[in-house]
Amino acid sequence: MASHYKGSKMSAEHAARFIHRRLLKNETEIVVGLSRLPQFLGRAFPELSFRLLNNLESDESK
Repeated sequence: MASHYKGSKMSAEHAARFIHRRLLKNETEIVVGLSRLPQFLGRAFPELSFRLLNNLESDESK
């Protein structure tokens, strides 16, 4: 993205508005992505998620 604006001078305000519009457009995708994160981590790193669950359970029992 930065290379695209190299020739023109983009004001910080314009850049902020541009980024804000993009974030609003992608907000639902981000929320859906975050809700799927635990599932993804569990599949990608089963050993890690197993250890995290064990740590959480042992913390709760104290």
